[in-house]
Amino acid sequence: VASHNDDLHAEVQRLRELHQTLPPPSGASAPGASPEGANAAEPSFTDSRDLKRYLANDVVRELFSDFVELRGDGRVACDRCIHGGVGFMDGIACVVVGHYKAHEATDMGSFNHGMAAPEGYRYAQRMMALAERFGLGVVSLIDTPGALPSVEAESHGQAEAIASSLVHMAGLRVPIVSVVLGEGGSGGALGIGVANRVGMLSRGYYSVISPEGAASILGRYRSEEHRKEQFGKDCSELAQMQRIYAPQLKELGVVDEVIWEGVHGNGTPETYDSAPETYSRLREFLSRAFRTLRRAGPEVLIADRYDKFRNMGKFDVLSAEQFRATVERISQTGVPRAAGSGAQSSTSRSAQPAAARPSRTLQFLAEQTVNSLYSAHFGKSPAGAGAAVPVLPARDASKLPQRENAKAVLDRDGPEALARWVRSRSRPLITDTTMRDAHQSLLATRVRTHDLFPAARESAHVLHDAFSLEVWGGATFDVCYRFLHEDPWERLRALRRAAPNSCLQMLIRGSNAVGYTSYPDNVVEEFVRLAAKNGVDIFRIFDCFNDVDQMRVCIDAVRKEGKVAEVCLCFTGDFTRDDETIYTLDYYRKVAADAVDAGAHFIGIKDMAGLLRPPAASALMAAIREVTDLPVHYHAHNTSSVALTTIMRLVEAGCDIVDVAIASMADTTSQPSLNALVAATAGTVYDTGIDYLSLEPLDSYWAAVRSHYEPFESGLKSGSARVFEHQIPGGQYSNLYAQSHSVALRGRWSEVLEMYRDVNELFGNIIKVTPSSKCVGDMALFLLQRGLTCNDVRERGECIAFPQSVVDLFLGKLGRPHHGFPADIQEKVLKGQVPLQSRPGELLPAYDFAHRRSLMEEDLMRPVSDEEVISAVLYPAVFKQFVADREQYGDKITRLPTAAYFYGLAEGEELVFDVPNECISDAEIRASSEPSGDASIRVRIQLKRVGAIRKQGSAVTRRVAFVVNGFERVITVVDRQVDSGESPAGIPADLSDPRQIASPMVGTVGNVAVSPGDRVAKGARLCTVCAMKLEVHVDAPRAGTVESLCVSKGDRIDTNTLLVRMVFNDAAPAMSERRNSLTGEDTPAAASAE
Repeated sequence: VASHNDDLHAEVQRLRELHQTLPPPSGASAPGASPEGANAAEPSFTDSRDLKRYLANDVVRELFSDFVELRGDGRVACDRCIHGGVGFMDGIACVVVGHYKAHEATDMGSFNHGMAAPEGYRYAQRMMALAERFGLGVVSLIDTPGALPSVEAESHGQAEAIASSLVHMAGLRVPIVSVVLGEGGSGGALGIGVANRVGMLSRGYYSVISPEGAASILGRYRSEEHRKEQFGKDCSELAQMQRIYAPQLKELGVVDEVIWEGVHGNGTPETYDSAPETYSRLREFLSRAFRTLRRAGPEVLIADRYDKFRNMGKFDVLSAEQFRATVERISQTGVPRAAGSGAQSSTSRSAQPAAARPSRTLQFLAEQTVNSLYSAHFGKSPAGAGAAVPVLPARDASKLPQRENAKAVLDRDGPEALARWVRSRSRPLITDTTMRDAHQSLLATRVRTHDLFPAARESAHVLHDAFSLEVWGGATFDVCYRFLHEDPWERLRALRRAAPNSCLQMLIRGSNAVGYTSYPDNVVEEFVRLAAKNGVDIFRIFDCFNDVDQMRVCIDAVRKEGKVAEVCLCFTGDFTRDDETIYTLDYYRKVAADAVDAGAHFIGIKDMAGLLRPPAASALMAAIREVTDLPVHYHAHNTSSVALTTIMRLVEAGCDIVDVAIASMADTTSQPSLNALVAATAGTVYDTGIDYLSLEPLDSYWAAVRSHYEPFESGLKSGSARVFEHQIPGGQYSNLYAQSHSVALRGRWSEVLEMYRDVNELFGNIIKVTPSSKCVGDMALFLLQRGLTCNDVRERGECIAFPQSVVDLFLGKLGRPHHGFPADIQEKVLKGQVPLQSRPGELLPAYDFAHRRSLMEEDLMRPVSDEEVISAVLYPAVFKQFVADREQYGDKITRLPTAAYFYGLAEGEELVFDVPNECISDAEIRASSEPSGDASIRVRIQLKRVGAIRKQGSAVTRRVAFVVNGFERVITVVDRQVDSGESPAGIPADLSDPRQIASPMVGTVGNVAVSPGDRVAKGARLCTVCAMKLEVHVDAPRAGTVESLCVSKGDRIDTNTLLVRMVFNDAAPAMSERRNSLTGEDTPAAASAE
């Protein structure tokens, strides 16, 4: 059991608190409280044997609908006592087992008087295994004086059967809820009572030995007459001393809740044939217990059960040194120290030293050590992973600079005043993008809050005079959830605390918010409200087609919050060329004018790929100044290496603010160097007012930090003028590079660049910025995987099942380019679908946040924040997975050093990190930890060894041993990098057989939407295949029946792996009609990607 208990203390405690605080569904009294009308009379153990009491048979009949009884232990026979089956309780499917009895004394023999034989406990195990197989909860109804005490029962292995049942229940991976209905005698009761939650009717008893048994052993009687007179009194007195009644056992923690039995109007106890109050309270207890437990993961359930029974009683938990001393003392004196006399006494779970338990943090470290593609243990980590990160200068947070800056003006006077203040300045201002777009562009957005927070604290001092720090939005929002086990809202709040004197800036995609599709207007409004509430000051708003109408809702929402609406014109093309007819100077002039009319406070020039050449800078600034005097803010990527020169030309032409990044995080696909700009303009009329030498600590810090992220680098070692051809945005470059590797296009990067260029031309030379750039990238990768060219699309596009993101693009779900899409390509893509003729947000109904909140709180069994609700709206599947990851690994992994987080540890390597004091019980190190300050506890973890591979069924595992503050901890993990000897996931499809549905790409099987035997219509979803953010939908090519599934969710598969076999309703089409439009091969599956 202990091997399952991977320090799930926080979740165990949460489950227990939830069970006590969750309101009963019908508004009944608080759990465990004695409600009005309950039978609260002095208990007597004899009440539990009243023939008119409610038995397990009665409870099953009253509480469970559609109950189907199942019999037999599968080995010997059917037990007379323990019965069970499957049924529904308040819509919850359950497996039920219980001790059955009769209401007539003459019939009790039919049930062995409520005493089970070995086959009864083996039957209970069989039923619980059934529950585990189908993911059902288990209800056990206890009412027995004990196990059957017969020679036959002993000869059939009574002790073994009960012991096996105890072990089986302890490790069961589904919830178990037990109720002691009447008698709870000895091991016969416990044999089906190892549960997560134990309730007890108020007139029952639960004891190792019955009062009569205790009196028989302890009683001393002068005569038979004395025995007759005294025995009953002794039984009653011993019952109280044994503390066998429900309220007493509740105090001891043996049962979780007293279920108070009802009384009739005349004060007599309810009986089995008339017990509305008792049955109602039973139902409420069971319902509440399952509502609490049903969403907990298997490891949490097992840990909860283990803790519950482990902590009954009083005992010592000794350190190794204390253990040796105790052994020595016993060997000398024969007298052990009394429990609690010196060692850490443990009478409850919270009192048990956390050091005695494994941890979820260790589980994560073990996973990374064994399974990371860049495992330090296996020598695959980057050379820079061990680089020491310089400690930034100690700063007094109470002594931030007090001179006026952009943040002070905004907070005091508002956004319009800030715009005037910026325009009145004679020197340019800068925005530092290091903490958002720089690492998004260079390192696939993977930089963790752990590394951002110290930099933000230093930036608050040395960049006090900057216009803003860009820290949030863009891809950072979903990447936090997807890849970093982080909550982006927690990141924003942390950075706000670190830099309270700086304007924090985010990138928002207009009607797409921080997603990749259009959302209802009230979703955008709610997101803006929450972003402002949590710390964003400057909202850089853009639309992928420069459609100001697509940005109006966002602009209005930002203005409502009193924050800065910086409205962007996204730059592409080259208006200086004579043959440029789409993105002309007049076009940009009009976009700027429309932005002003929409309520912009600032005008942004968003040059995603760094395509604005220096000679064109002054002309663009002049065109903007013709329509507005609002501040202009320039953002570019230095992929071509000319952006710094362009910045200088813009500043000379009157640009007010420019984006730059710390030198060690600058250039190539990032922004130009902040250090270079500051140093180059020092002492000139364009002096930024920032001392470039003051930036050196930050530069050194980021240089070391960057080395820890080497696997996520974009692969671009220097600037490249080729960007003027392919036009890939800098912010997409490193992500597309990583994505191409994930879909088996490693080594074909030059082809990816060429295909990206060709797809852009195919789409009509659109503006490429998220989310439109993602559509171009998706299509480029998709075509390369299938061996196609854009000419293939032009020639037989009407047959191609296009990626869903491309279909959405041409439908107008992302908006529309001002010059439209190529009509012939749009027709081939849409295949008769009618494109939207208005703004997508206008067609979407307002989102029902209250309904979403209700569903989430029911699912998570706790209140949820506004931020969690909006995250689930924007990214439902991603947020759900994040919640599951938090449950599995906890939140302490966000405090791990970055190298350990990504690559695990090498043998002998030690890491040191701090955890908050309030989380010490989840850090497993209380007794021996080193204090590292008032607010945290220091944890030392060393990798001692990684064991050899072991075969466990179809899995290959390793045992990973750590030393945690002196305590050895061993974690078992599945080694996913080793061939387990099993067949690969799936087999190649026969591409000549239209019934065999093949995978369109390399990836992992996502959701499987069908089961064998399902009848599906043409176009019905069969499953999805995922690779990073690329998700391909595999749909039925024709109507038919699913014959078999050939893969499972989570399987890693190759292109053309067989996914599903189908039987079609109609005759097979001619070969020419079923030619796969993606490859020209006979693969019938329709696939779409998003």
